[in-house]
Amino acid sequence: MDNWLFQQRFLRETRNHPNVTAFKMGESPVSLMRFAQHIASITNELHTSSHSKVALLMEQSVYTYAAVFAALLASKSVVPLLEEWSDDQRMQILQKSGLPDNLTAKRMGYYFWMTPEDALDRLDDGLTELDDHQVVAELYDFDNNTLTCREITLTDLLSGTEGLDRYFSPDILNLFSYFCRAKV
Repeated sequence: MDNWLFQQRFLRETRNHPNVTAFKMGESPVSLMRFAQHIASITNELHTSSHSKVALLMEQSVYTYAAVFAALLASKSVVPLLEEWSDDQRMQILQKSGLPDNLTAKRMGYYFWMTPEDALDRLDDGLTELDDHQVVAELYDFDNNTLTCREITLTDLLSGTEGLDRYFSPDILNLFSYFCRAKV
């Protein structure tokens, strides 16, 4: 599975089936096209960052789901910050990861919104190649009040490594799995 083109697979499915439901946010379906529009606007912002990773407050939001995909498409690893953690714990993780702040759904809601055509063009602008051993997430935790970090590779993400569901929703994990295994 080395050097799969995740972005190409996602774009093909979105172009061919723009109104297919990618996932539901509560009772509201989110189509592939709407998801692509969110991803494109967040990818634009991530490309302006000099950091190789991005911290995300893991809220139940289409913005958060899109940001996970956008980070992957921008070749950045995700540092998920759980809502259950205190502000002090999140700050410790930001300091340890070397990141100045984190993205929240509210902040991402202000990003420039693109038309469907512009969103697909933006995502099509340079395909992203990843390999199986690329670190796609840094999972922090507090074991006995000690901050620990576990790096997750693409292979770990796709194989359903134990504990991923604590950080990522089943919808996100299923979408990753689907687009990584779809034929180009």
